[in-house]
Amino acid sequence: MNVYRERFDPDIEKKLSSLEDVPERDPAAAARGRARFLAEARSLTRPIQGGESARNSWLSALVAAFAGKRRVHAFAVVASITLVLVMLLGGTSATVYAAQGSMPGQLLYGVKLLSEDLRLSLTSNPQAELMLLSELVNRRVEEINFLVAAGDEVPDALADRLEGQLDQALHIAEANEEIGKKIVSIFEKEYLL
Repeated sequence: MNVYRERFDPDIEKKLSSLEDVPERDPAAAARGRARFLAEARSLTRPIQGGESARNSWLSALVAAFAGKRRVHAFAVVASITLVLVMLLGGTSATVYAAQGSMPGQLLYGVKLLSEDLRLSLTSNPQAELMLLSELVNRRVEEINFLVAAGDEVPDALADRLEGQLDQALHIAEANEEIGKKIVSIFEKEYLL
């Protein structure tokens, strides 16, 4: 400690020594300061309609913001919700996009299959559904070729999925004769010859 005292300027040491003798705070002054602080804090609070449950509900805050009752935090609530949605949708979309090149046995292959199932369930036009099924059948054939080239065994689930997608395409083709003829000719050219 003495090593450091030798480096101090004597004027600084005198100024710092005056801080050593700090008198105790007057209890009456402390009580007055606390009372002023609490009074100011009470004046800043506003009663919230609906009691304590409304105070803690983000949904009620959002409703109040849009109703014009609470305009201070309206932008913050809307911005927060928008940010969360963008992050969720953006992250999900990026994962689905990254999964499209995955092969059986890889980490994102399940995500790829889920996205294909979702696309298929959202397709209502029979011709578009058949074209999508054709694309999915091509993917299954590419996956089987990849596994065979790598010397791996083709999982039963993959073969079953290929068979199911072919059956689904043929059922749709049977229900619509004009589309069916086009699709049957495509399948015959690609898979039977």
